[in-house]
Amino acid sequence: APLMLCFRPKFDLVNNTEVCPLERNVLKEFYESAKGQEWTENYLWLDDFISHCSWHGIKCNEMNNTIELILTSNSLSG
Repeated sequence: APLMLCFRPKFDLVNNTEVCPLERNVLKEFYESAKGQEWTENYLWLDDFISHCSWHGIKCNEMNNTIELILTSNSLSG
C-alpha cells in the first residue's frame, strides 16, 4: 500500500504487515525524528510507491528486511 495510507487512522489494513510493513513505518518515524528533509541525501525516502529497500542508505536482505542503515556524513540530527 502507499506509505501515506498506512498512517491514516481509519485505513482498515493498517495492521496488516504485508500491506503496511512495520519496518517501513519505523523508518518513516526515524526519518522524521532525524530531520530527514534536511539530510544531504534523502533519495526516495518516504516515496509512497517505492520499497524502503530502495531508499538511500538502506540495505536489505533477500526477504526485504532492513539489515543495515548506511547514513554516514548525511547531516542527521534530532
